[in-house]
Amino acid sequence: MKKVFIQKVILLAGVMLGVLCLGYIGLYSYINIAHYTSAMEADVASEAVFVTSLYDNHFIEPDTWYESTACRLISSPNFAALIYPLVGKDMNFAMGISCSLLMVGLAVVMLLYFGQIGLGVGGSLSALLLVFCLGSIDGESQKMLFLFASYYVSHIITMFLILMLYNRALKDGKVNSIIWITSLYIAFFNGIQGMHGCIFCYFPLIVTEVLRMLVYLVKAKRQRMSGTTETFLLKRLIQRYEFLLWTVAMTALSLFTTKIFGAGNVSTTRNLRHAPEKFVSVVWPLVCRVLNFQVSPVLVTLLVAGAIAGYIWTIKRLLSDDRLGNAFLYWSTLAFPISLALWIFLSTFTTFEAASRYYLSLILAVSIGNGLLVSCLGAASVPVLAIIIVYGSTTLPMLEKNYIENDSSFDTSAYKAAIWMMENGYEYGYSTFDHANYITAMANDRVKVRAVNSMDDMEGCKWLTDSDWYPPVKSTEGATCYIVTPYLMEDFANFMNRYEPEVIEVGQAGDYTIYVMDHDYTVWER
Repeated sequence: MKKVFIQKVILLAGVMLGVLCLGYIGLYSYINIAHYTSAMEADVASEAVFVTSLYDNHFIEPDTWYESTACRLISSPNFAALIYPLVGKDMNFAMGISCSLLMVGLAVVMLLYFGQIGLGVGGSLSALLLVFCLGSIDGESQKMLFLFASYYVSHIITMFLILMLYNRALKDGKVNSIIWITSLYIAFFNGIQGMHGCIFCYFPLIVTEVLRMLVYLVKAKRQRMSGTTETFLLKRLIQRYEFLLWTVAMTALSLFTTKIFGAGNVSTTRNLRHAPEKFVSVVWPLVCRVLNFQVSPVLVTLLVAGAIAGYIWTIKRLLSDDRLGNAFLYWSTLAFPISLALWIFLSTFTTFEAASRYYLSLILAVSIGNGLLVSCLGAASVPVLAIIIVYGSTTLPMLEKNYIENDSSFDTSAYKAAIWMMENGYEYGYSTFDHANYITAMANDRVKVRAVNSMDDMEGCKWLTDSDWYPPVKSTEGATCYIVTPYLMEDFANFMNRYEPEVIEVGQAGDYTIYVMDHDYTVWER
Protein backbone atom coordinates (compact mmCIF):
# COMPACT_ATOMS: atom_id res chain seq x y z
CA MET A 1 0.00 0.00 0.00
CA LYS A 2 2.79 2.40 0.93
CA LYS A 3 4.62 1.63 -2.32
CA VAL A 4 1.48 2.29 -4.37
CA PHE A 5 0.96 5.59 -2.53
CA ILE A 6 4.52 6.73 -3.23
CA GLN A 7 4.13 5.83 -6.90
CA LYS A 8 0.98 7.96 -7.10
CA VAL A 9 2.77 10.85 -5.40
CA ILE A 10 5.64 10.62 -7.86
CA LEU A 11 3.17 10.44 -10.76
CA LEU A 12 1.40 13.55 -9.44
CA ALA A 13 4.74 15.30 -9.03
CA GLY A 14 5.60 14.44 -12.65
CA VAL A 15 2.33 15.94 -13.85
CA MET A 16 2.95 19.10 -11.81
CA LEU A 17 6.50 19.38 -13.19
CA GLY A 18 5.18 19.04 -16.74
CA VAL A 19 2.48 21.66 -16.18
CA LEU A 20 5.03 24.07 -14.69
CA CYS A 21 7.40 23.55 -17.64
CA LEU A 22 4.57 24.34 -20.05
CA GLY A 23 3.68 27.34 -17.88
CA TYR A 24 7.18 28.76 -18.21
CA ILE A 25 7.23 28.17 -21.96
CA GLY A 26 3.88 29.96 -22.24
CA LEU A 27 4.98 32.83 -19.98
CA TYR A 28 8.26 33.42 -21.80
CA SER A 29 6.53 33.23 -25.18
CA TYR A 30 3.90 35.76 -24.09
CA ILE A 31 6.57 38.13 -22.74
CA ASN A 32 8.56 37.86 -25.98
CA ILE A 33 5.56 38.51 -28.19
CA ALA A 34 3.41 40.93 -26.17
CA HIS A 35 5.99 42.65 -23.95
CA TYR A 36 9.13 42.59 -26.06
CA THR A 37 10.19 46.08 -24.93
CA SER A 38 9.61 45.50 -21.19
CA ALA A 39 13.34 45.20 -20.47
CA MET A 40 14.67 47.06 -23.50
CA GLU A 41 18.20 48.44 -23.52
CA ALA A 42 20.87 49.24 -26.09
CA ASP A 43 22.29 45.74 -26.62
CA VAL A 44 18.91 44.02 -26.95
CA ALA A 45 17.74 46.81 -29.26
CA SER A 46 20.80 46.26 -31.45
CA GLU A 47 19.82 42.61 -31.94
CA ALA A 48 16.35 43.70 -33.06
CA VAL A 49 17.65 46.42 -35.39
CA PHE A 50 20.11 43.92 -36.88
CA VAL A 51 17.09 41.97 -38.19
CA THR A 52 16.40 44.72 -40.73
CA SER A 53 19.98 44.64 -42.02
CA LEU A 54 19.84 40.87 -42.43
CA TYR A 55 16.56 41.09 -44.30
CA ASP A 56 17.79 43.87 -46.59
CA ASN A 57 20.91 41.82 -47.39
CA HIS A 58 19.01 38.63 -48.31
CA PHE A 59 19.36 37.09 -44.81
CA ILE A 60 23.17 37.26 -44.80
CA GLU A 61 25.16 39.48 -42.46
CA PRO A 62 26.31 42.37 -44.67
CA ASP A 63 29.96 43.34 -44.93
CA THR A 64 28.93 46.82 -43.83
CA TRP A 65 27.64 45.56 -40.46
CA TYR A 66 30.01 46.18 -37.54
CA GLU A 67 29.54 43.29 -35.13
CA SER A 68 30.43 43.26 -31.44
CA THR A 69 32.27 40.08 -30.38
CA ALA A 70 30.61 37.54 -32.65
CA CYS A 71 29.41 37.01 -36.17
CA ARG A 72 25.76 35.93 -36.28
CA LEU A 73 25.04 32.79 -38.31
CA ILE A 74 22.66 30.83 -36.09
CA SER A 75 20.96 33.22 -33.70
CA SER A 76 17.66 34.88 -32.87
CA PRO A 77 18.21 37.77 -35.37
CA ASN A 78 18.92 35.28 -38.18
CA PHE A 79 15.67 33.42 -37.58
CA ALA A 80 13.80 36.69 -36.99
CA ALA A 81 14.94 37.98 -40.38
CA LEU A 82 13.15 35.03 -42.00
CA ILE A 83 10.00 35.76 -39.98
CA TYR A 84 10.22 39.55 -40.50
CA PRO A 85 8.46 39.75 -43.91
CA LEU A 86 5.79 37.30 -42.74
CA VAL A 87 4.65 39.56 -39.88
CA GLY A 88 4.37 42.83 -41.78
CA LYS A 89 8.03 43.80 -41.25
CA ASP A 90 7.50 44.17 -37.51
CA MET A 91 11.03 43.59 -36.17
CA ASN A 92 10.06 43.40 -32.49
CA PHE A 93 7.32 40.87 -33.19
CA ALA A 94 9.68 38.85 -35.38
CA MET A 95 12.33 38.79 -32.63
CA GLY A 96 9.75 37.76 -30.05
CA ILE A 97 8.63 34.82 -32.18
CA SER A 98 12.24 33.87 -32.98
CA CYS A 99 13.30 33.82 -29.31
CA SER A 100 10.23 31.75 -28.42
CA LEU A 101 10.91 29.18 -31.16
CA LEU A 102 14.55 28.89 -30.12
CA MET A 103 13.43 28.38 -26.52
CA VAL A 104 11.20 25.50 -27.59
CA GLY A 105 14.08 24.08 -29.64
CA LEU A 106 16.37 24.25 -26.62
CA ALA A 107 13.76 22.52 -24.45
CA VAL A 108 13.37 19.71 -26.99
CA VAL A 109 17.13 19.19 -27.31
CA MET A 110 17.54 19.16 -23.52
CA LEU A 111 14.77 16.59 -23.10
CA LEU A 112 16.35 14.40 -25.80
CA TYR A 113 19.68 14.60 -23.98
CA PHE A 114 18.09 13.82 -20.60
CA GLY A 115 16.31 10.85 -22.12
CA GLN A 116 19.50 9.61 -23.75
CA ILE A 117 21.42 9.51 -20.45
CA GLY A 118 18.48 7.87 -18.70
CA LEU A 119 17.29 10.49 -16.21
CA GLY A 120 13.71 9.26 -16.44
CA VAL A 121 10.59 11.42 -16.52
CA GLY A 122 11.01 12.89 -13.04
CA GLY A 123 14.69 13.68 -13.43
CA SER A 124 14.25 15.11 -16.95
CA LEU A 125 11.35 17.39 -16.06
CA SER A 126 13.05 18.49 -12.83
CA ALA A 127 16.19 19.52 -14.72
CA LEU A 128 14.19 21.25 -17.46
CA LEU A 129 12.04 23.20 -14.98
CA LEU A 130 15.10 24.41 -13.07
CA VAL A 131 16.77 25.61 -16.28
CA PHE A 132 13.66 27.72 -16.86
CA CYS A 133 13.42 29.24 -13.40
CA LEU A 134 16.72 28.97 -11.52
CA GLY A 135 18.27 32.15 -12.92
CA SER A 136 18.01 35.44 -11.09
CA ILE A 137 14.85 37.33 -12.04
CA ASP A 138 16.86 40.45 -12.90
CA GLY A 139 16.70 39.22 -16.50
CA GLU A 140 20.37 38.56 -17.31
CA SER A 141 20.12 34.78 -17.60
CA GLN A 142 16.70 34.93 -19.27
CA LYS A 143 18.12 37.20 -21.98
CA MET A 144 20.84 34.64 -22.61
CA LEU A 145 18.40 31.79 -23.29
CA PHE A 146 14.70 32.64 -23.47
CA LEU A 147 13.89 36.33 -23.79
CA PHE A 148 14.41 39.34 -26.09
CA ALA A 149 17.81 38.45 -27.58
CA SER A 150 18.58 34.84 -26.51
CA TYR A 151 22.27 35.62 -26.96
CA TYR A 152 23.66 32.21 -25.98
CA VAL A 153 20.83 29.88 -26.95
CA SER A 154 22.56 28.60 -30.10
CA HIS A 155 25.76 27.86 -28.12
CA ILE A 156 23.83 25.92 -25.47
CA ILE A 157 21.82 24.01 -28.07
CA THR A 158 25.13 23.14 -29.74
CA MET A 159 26.52 21.99 -26.40
CA PHE A 160 23.68 19.51 -25.91
CA LEU A 161 23.93 18.31 -29.53
CA ILE A 162 27.67 17.67 -29.23
CA LEU A 163 27.19 15.87 -25.91
CA MET A 164 24.53 13.69 -27.53
CA LEU A 165 27.01 12.79 -30.30
CA TYR A 166 29.59 12.07 -27.60
CA ASN A 167 27.15 9.74 -25.84
CA ARG A 168 26.31 8.02 -29.12
CA ALA A 169 30.01 7.40 -29.70
CA LEU A 170 30.40 6.04 -26.16
CA LYS A 171 27.56 3.60 -26.79
CA ASP A 172 29.11 2.45 -30.07
CA GLY A 173 32.61 2.30 -28.60
CA LYS A 174 33.95 4.38 -31.50
CA VAL A 175 33.60 7.72 -33.26
CA ASN A 176 32.09 6.81 -36.60
CA SER A 177 32.41 8.84 -39.79
CA ILE A 178 28.93 10.41 -39.46
CA ILE A 179 29.78 11.74 -35.99
CA TRP A 180 33.13 13.05 -37.24
CA ILE A 181 31.61 14.91 -40.18
CA THR A 182 28.61 16.27 -38.27
CA SER A 183 30.62 17.47 -35.27
CA LEU A 184 33.35 19.12 -37.35
CA TYR A 185 30.71 20.86 -39.44
CA ILE A 186 29.13 22.24 -36.26
CA ALA A 187 32.54 23.23 -34.86
CA PHE A 188 33.33 25.18 -38.02
CA PHE A 189 30.19 27.30 -37.75
CA ASN A 190 30.64 27.69 -34.00
CA GLY A 191 34.10 29.08 -34.64
CA ILE A 192 32.76 31.69 -37.05
CA GLN A 193 30.44 32.86 -34.27
CA GLY A 194 33.25 33.39 -31.76
CA MET A 195 34.88 31.75 -28.74
CA HIS A 196 31.75 30.96 -26.75
CA GLY A 197 31.32 27.51 -28.27
CA CYS A 198 34.83 26.51 -27.20
CA ILE A 199 34.44 27.63 -23.60
CA PHE A 200 30.89 26.37 -23.16
CA CYS A 201 31.37 23.05 -24.92
CA TYR A 202 34.64 21.99 -26.55
CA PHE A 203 37.16 22.74 -23.78
CA PRO A 204 34.89 21.17 -21.11
CA LEU A 205 34.48 18.09 -23.29
CA ILE A 206 38.26 17.72 -23.66
CA VAL A 207 38.67 17.91 -19.88
CA THR A 208 35.85 15.39 -19.44
CA GLU A 209 37.46 12.99 -21.89
CA VAL A 210 40.89 13.33 -20.23
CA LEU A 211 39.33 12.49 -16.86
CA ARG A 212 37.52 9.53 -18.39
CA MET A 213 40.72 8.30 -20.00
CA LEU A 214 42.65 8.59 -16.73
CA VAL A 215 39.98 6.57 -14.93
CA TYR A 216 40.16 3.95 -17.66
CA LEU A 217 43.97 3.74 -17.47
CA VAL A 218 43.75 3.10 -13.73
CA LYS A 219 41.14 0.40 -14.30
CA ALA A 220 43.19 -1.06 -17.16
CA LYS A 221 46.17 -1.36 -14.86
CA ARG A 222 44.03 -3.27 -12.35
CA GLN A 223 42.68 -5.51 -15.11
CA ARG A 224 46.22 -6.20 -16.31
CA MET A 225 47.21 -7.20 -12.82
CA SER A 226 44.20 -9.51 -12.69
CA GLY A 227 45.26 -11.30 -15.90
CA THR A 228 43.29 -9.54 -18.67
CA THR A 229 44.93 -10.11 -22.08
CA GLU A 230 47.25 -7.43 -23.46
CA THR A 231 45.46 -7.47 -26.86
CA PHE A 232 42.13 -6.57 -25.29
CA LEU A 233 43.71 -3.76 -23.24
CA LEU A 234 45.54 -2.35 -26.28
CA LYS A 235 42.32 -2.27 -28.31
CA ARG A 236 40.45 -0.46 -25.52
CA LEU A 237 43.33 2.02 -25.10
CA ILE A 238 43.28 2.90 -28.82
CA GLN A 239 39.55 3.51 -28.59
CA ARG A 240 40.10 5.86 -25.65
CA TYR A 241 42.66 7.92 -27.56
CA GLU A 242 40.33 8.05 -30.56
CA PHE A 243 37.78 9.91 -28.44
CA LEU A 244 40.41 12.34 -27.18
CA LEU A 245 41.65 12.97 -30.74
CA TRP A 246 38.06 13.70 -31.82
CA THR A 247 37.43 16.23 -29.03
CA VAL A 248 40.77 17.94 -29.71
CA ALA A 249 40.01 18.10 -33.43
CA MET A 250 36.66 19.81 -32.83
CA THR A 251 38.24 22.34 -30.49
CA ALA A 252 41.16 23.04 -32.82
CA LEU A 253 38.87 23.58 -35.82
CA SER A 254 36.59 25.91 -33.87
CA LEU A 255 39.57 27.92 -32.58
CA PHE A 256 41.17 28.05 -36.03
CA THR A 257 37.93 29.25 -37.60
CA THR A 258 37.58 31.95 -34.94
CA LYS A 259 41.08 33.22 -35.68
CA ILE A 260 40.56 33.16 -39.44
CA PHE A 261 37.24 34.95 -39.45
CA GLY A 262 38.17 37.28 -36.60
CA ALA A 263 34.95 36.65 -34.68
CA GLY A 264 35.25 37.46 -31.01
CA ASN A 265 39.02 37.90 -30.92
CA VAL A 266 39.38 39.49 -27.50
CA SER A 267 42.90 40.29 -26.33
CA THR A 268 43.70 39.47 -22.72
CA THR A 269 46.74 39.08 -20.48
CA ARG A 270 47.58 37.11 -17.36
CA ASN A 271 46.37 38.31 -13.99
CA LEU A 272 48.25 36.03 -11.60
CA ARG A 273 49.24 38.67 -9.05
CA HIS A 274 45.76 40.09 -8.57
CA ALA A 275 43.82 36.86 -9.18
CA PRO A 276 42.73 36.28 -5.54
CA GLU A 277 41.57 39.87 -5.22
CA LYS A 278 39.65 39.72 -8.50
CA PHE A 279 38.03 36.43 -7.55
CA VAL A 280 36.80 37.68 -4.17
CA SER A 281 35.72 41.17 -5.21
CA VAL A 282 34.50 40.61 -8.79
CA VAL A 283 34.13 37.02 -9.96
CA TRP A 284 32.51 35.31 -6.98
CA PRO A 285 29.83 38.00 -6.45
CA LEU A 286 28.94 37.73 -10.15
CA VAL A 287 28.73 33.94 -9.92
CA CYS A 288 26.33 34.25 -6.97
CA ARG A 289 24.20 36.73 -8.92
CA VAL A 290 23.42 34.08 -11.53
CA LEU A 291 21.09 32.21 -9.18
CA ASN A 292 18.05 33.61 -7.43
CA PHE A 293 19.62 33.85 -3.96
CA GLN A 294 18.23 37.34 -3.34
CA VAL A 295 14.61 36.22 -3.58
CA SER A 296 14.65 32.57 -2.44
CA PRO A 297 17.92 32.01 -0.52
CA VAL A 298 16.79 28.91 1.40
CA LEU A 299 15.29 27.08 -1.58
CA VAL A 300 18.18 27.95 -3.88
CA THR A 301 20.69 26.80 -1.26
CA LEU A 302 18.83 23.48 -0.96
CA LEU A 303 18.88 23.10 -4.74
CA VAL A 304 22.63 23.79 -4.89
CA ALA A 305 23.15 21.20 -2.17
CA GLY A 306 20.97 18.75 -4.11
CA ALA A 307 23.05 19.31 -7.25
CA ILE A 308 26.27 18.66 -5.35
CA ALA A 309 24.78 15.44 -3.93
CA GLY A 310 23.66 14.43 -7.42
CA TYR A 311 27.12 14.90 -8.86
CA ILE A 312 28.79 13.11 -5.95
CA TRP A 313 26.53 10.11 -6.57
CA THR A 314 27.28 10.30 -10.31
CA ILE A 315 31.05 10.41 -9.83
CA LYS A 316 30.94 7.48 -7.42
CA ARG A 317 28.98 5.46 -9.94
CA LEU A 318 31.40 6.33 -12.75
CA LEU A 319 34.40 5.37 -10.64
CA SER A 320 32.85 2.10 -9.51
CA ASP A 321 31.69 0.71 -12.87
CA ASP A 322 31.24 2.92 -15.93
CA ARG A 323 29.47 0.08 -17.78
CA LEU A 324 26.65 -0.38 -15.25
CA GLY A 325 23.55 0.07 -17.42
CA ASN A 326 23.84 3.43 -19.16
CA ALA A 327 25.85 4.93 -16.31
CA PHE A 328 28.85 5.51 -18.57
CA LEU A 329 26.80 8.16 -20.38
CA TYR A 330 26.89 10.24 -17.18
CA TRP A 331 30.43 11.23 -18.13
CA SER A 332 28.91 13.87 -20.41
CA THR A 333 27.12 15.53 -17.46
CA LEU A 334 30.51 16.55 -16.04
CA ALA A 335 30.90 19.01 -18.92
CA PHE A 336 28.51 21.45 -17.23
CA PRO A 337 30.39 22.03 -13.94
CA ILE A 338 33.67 21.91 -15.88
CA SER A 339 32.38 24.65 -18.19
CA LEU A 340 31.56 26.79 -15.15
CA ALA A 341 35.01 26.15 -13.69
CA LEU A 342 36.68 27.17 -16.97
CA TRP A 343 34.75 30.45 -17.13
CA ILE A 344 35.68 31.21 -13.52
CA PHE A 345 39.33 30.33 -14.16
CA LEU A 346 39.49 32.44 -17.31
CA SER A 347 37.94 35.52 -15.73
CA THR A 348 40.00 35.17 -12.52
CA PHE A 349 43.50 34.49 -13.80
CA THR A 350 43.41 36.82 -16.81
CA THR A 351 42.34 40.39 -17.45
CA PHE A 352 39.34 38.98 -19.34
CA GLU A 353 36.17 40.90 -18.58
CA ALA A 354 33.94 39.34 -15.91
CA ALA A 355 30.15 39.40 -16.32
CA SER A 356 27.41 37.31 -14.74
CA ARG A 357 26.26 36.02 -18.15
CA TYR A 358 29.52 34.11 -18.56
CA TYR A 359 28.63 31.85 -15.63
CA LEU A 360 25.42 30.62 -17.22
CA SER A 361 26.76 27.06 -16.90
CA LEU A 362 26.00 27.31 -13.18
CA ILE A 363 22.28 27.13 -13.98
CA LEU A 364 22.81 24.08 -16.17
CA ALA A 365 25.06 22.37 -13.62
CA VAL A 366 22.64 22.88 -10.71
CA SER A 367 19.62 21.88 -12.81
CA ILE A 368 21.19 18.70 -14.19
CA GLY A 369 22.72 17.88 -10.80
CA ASN A 370 19.23 17.85 -9.29
CA GLY A 371 17.96 15.78 -12.21
CA LEU A 372 20.70 13.24 -11.48
CA LEU A 373 19.74 13.23 -7.80
CA VAL A 374 16.06 12.62 -8.57
CA SER A 375 17.03 9.83 -10.95
CA CYS A 376 19.30 8.11 -8.45
CA LEU A 377 16.89 8.38 -5.49
CA GLY A 378 13.96 6.87 -7.35
CA ALA A 379 11.03 6.45 -4.94
CA ALA A 380 12.94 8.39 -2.27
CA SER A 381 13.05 11.52 -4.47
CA VAL A 382 9.72 12.91 -3.22
CA PRO A 383 11.31 15.57 -0.91
CA VAL A 384 13.58 16.77 -3.73
CA LEU A 385 10.67 16.91 -6.16
CA ALA A 386 8.66 18.87 -3.61
CA ILE A 387 11.42 21.49 -3.26
CA ILE A 388 11.72 21.84 -7.04
CA ILE A 389 7.94 22.18 -7.49
CA VAL A 390 7.64 24.76 -4.69
CA TYR A 391 10.53 26.78 -6.12
CA GLY A 392 9.17 26.64 -9.66
CA SER A 393 5.69 27.61 -8.48
CA THR A 394 6.88 30.63 -6.48
CA THR A 395 9.23 31.96 -9.17
CA LEU A 396 6.66 31.91 -11.98
CA PRO A 397 4.52 34.80 -10.60
CA MET A 398 7.68 36.78 -9.80
CA LEU A 399 8.73 36.67 -13.43
CA GLU A 400 5.20 37.58 -14.51
CA LYS A 401 5.26 40.61 -12.25
CA ASN A 402 8.75 41.66 -13.33
CA TYR A 403 8.13 41.56 -17.08
CA ILE A 404 4.38 42.01 -17.52
CA GLU A 405 2.83 43.75 -14.53
CA ASN A 406 5.78 46.12 -14.11
CA ASP A 407 6.21 46.77 -17.83
CA SER A 408 6.80 50.53 -18.04
CA SER A 409 7.99 50.63 -21.65
CA PHE A 410 5.64 53.44 -22.60
CA ASP A 411 6.83 55.69 -19.78
CA THR A 412 10.48 55.68 -20.88
CA SER A 413 12.20 58.69 -22.39
CA ALA A 414 13.20 56.53 -25.35
CA TYR A 415 9.58 55.82 -26.20
CA LYS A 416 8.64 59.47 -25.73
CA ALA A 417 11.46 60.53 -28.06
CA ALA A 418 10.28 58.04 -30.69
CA ILE A 419 6.69 59.32 -30.41
CA TRP A 420 7.86 62.95 -30.66
CA MET A 421 9.76 62.22 -33.87
CA MET A 422 6.83 60.33 -35.42
CA GLU A 423 4.27 62.97 -34.47
CA ASN A 424 6.43 65.71 -35.95
CA GLY A 425 7.20 63.82 -39.14
CA TYR A 426 10.92 63.13 -38.60
CA GLU A 427 12.34 59.73 -39.52
CA TYR A 428 16.10 59.98 -39.09
CA GLY A 429 18.24 60.92 -36.10
CA TYR A 430 21.44 60.34 -34.15
CA SER A 431 22.52 59.81 -30.56
CA THR A 432 25.20 57.80 -28.74
CA PHE A 433 25.12 54.00 -28.61
CA ASP A 434 23.28 53.80 -25.27
CA HIS A 435 20.30 55.59 -26.80
CA ALA A 436 20.27 55.21 -30.60
CA ASN A 437 19.16 51.63 -31.27
CA TYR A 438 17.14 51.74 -28.05
CA ILE A 439 14.93 54.54 -29.42
CA THR A 440 14.72 52.78 -32.78
CA ALA A 441 13.50 49.56 -31.16
CA MET A 442 10.97 51.43 -29.02
CA ALA A 443 9.59 52.88 -32.26
CA ASN A 444 9.74 49.44 -33.90
CA ASP A 445 11.89 50.95 -36.69
CA ARG A 446 9.30 53.62 -37.57
CA VAL A 447 12.03 56.11 -36.72
CA LYS A 448 15.69 55.33 -37.30
CA VAL A 449 18.13 56.69 -34.75
CA ARG A 450 21.75 55.75 -35.41
CA ALA A 451 24.73 55.67 -33.06
CA VAL A 452 27.67 58.07 -33.05
CA ASN A 453 30.86 57.82 -31.02
CA SER A 454 30.13 61.12 -29.32
CA MET A 455 27.94 64.15 -29.78
CA ASP A 456 31.12 66.16 -30.26
CA ASP A 457 32.62 64.58 -33.39
CA MET A 458 29.35 63.08 -34.79
CA GLU A 459 31.35 60.21 -36.25
CA GLY A 460 29.63 56.86 -36.81
CA CYS A 461 29.93 54.35 -33.96
CA LYS A 462 31.60 51.17 -35.20
CA TRP A 463 29.73 48.84 -32.87
CA LEU A 464 26.52 46.99 -33.74
CA THR A 465 25.72 49.32 -36.58
CA ASP A 466 25.77 49.47 -40.37
CA SER A 467 28.03 51.90 -42.23
CA ASP A 468 25.36 52.28 -44.92
CA TRP A 469 23.22 54.18 -42.40
CA TYR A 470 25.57 57.18 -42.47
CA PRO A 471 26.71 59.78 -45.01
CA PRO A 472 28.25 59.64 -47.53
CA VAL A 473 26.29 56.44 -48.37
CA LYS A 474 23.14 57.89 -46.89
CA SER A 475 21.96 61.18 -48.35
CA THR A 476 22.55 64.25 -46.20
CA GLU A 477 19.33 65.86 -47.43
CA GLY A 478 16.32 66.25 -45.16
CA ALA A 479 15.71 67.35 -41.60
CA THR A 480 17.72 65.27 -39.12
CA CYS A 481 17.19 64.91 -35.36
CA TYR A 482 20.03 64.98 -32.84
CA ILE A 483 18.89 63.50 -29.53
CA VAL A 484 20.81 64.69 -26.50
CA THR A 485 20.67 63.78 -22.80
CA PRO A 486 21.87 66.21 -20.08
CA TYR A 487 25.21 64.42 -19.70
CA LEU A 488 25.82 64.67 -23.47
CA MET A 489 24.98 68.37 -23.64
CA GLU A 490 28.55 69.62 -23.21
CA ASP A 491 29.80 67.51 -26.14
CA PHE A 492 26.86 68.61 -28.24
CA ALA A 493 27.62 72.26 -27.46
CA ASN A 494 31.16 71.75 -28.80
CA PHE A 495 29.69 70.36 -32.04
CA MET A 496 27.28 73.30 -32.33
CA ASN A 497 30.05 75.87 -31.81
CA ARG A 498 32.31 74.22 -34.34
CA TYR A 499 29.81 73.70 -37.20
CA GLU A 500 27.13 76.30 -36.40
CA PRO A 501 24.35 74.20 -38.01
CA GLU A 502 20.93 75.59 -38.74
CA VAL A 503 18.44 74.49 -36.10
CA ILE A 504 14.86 74.12 -37.38
CA GLU A 505 13.26 73.39 -34.01
CA VAL A 506 13.95 72.03 -30.54
CA GLY A 507 11.74 69.51 -28.74
CA GLN A 508 11.66 67.88 -25.32
CA ALA A 509 10.84 64.20 -24.75
CA GLY A 510 11.38 62.95 -21.22
CA ASP A 511 15.07 63.35 -20.41
CA TYR A 512 15.94 63.96 -24.06
CA THR A 513 16.32 67.29 -25.82
CA ILE A 514 15.81 66.85 -29.56
CA TYR A 515 17.50 69.31 -31.93
CA VAL A 516 16.23 69.22 -35.52
CA MET A 517 18.88 70.33 -38.05
CA ASP A 518 18.29 71.42 -41.63
CA HIS A 519 20.27 68.41 -42.93
CA ASP A 520 22.48 65.52 -41.80
CA TYR A 521 25.82 66.71 -40.40
CA THR A 522 27.01 63.24 -39.38
CA VAL A 523 29.82 61.34 -41.16
CA TRP A 524 30.86 57.71 -41.00
CA GLU A 525 34.45 58.70 -40.23
CA ARG A 526 36.53 61.82 -40.43
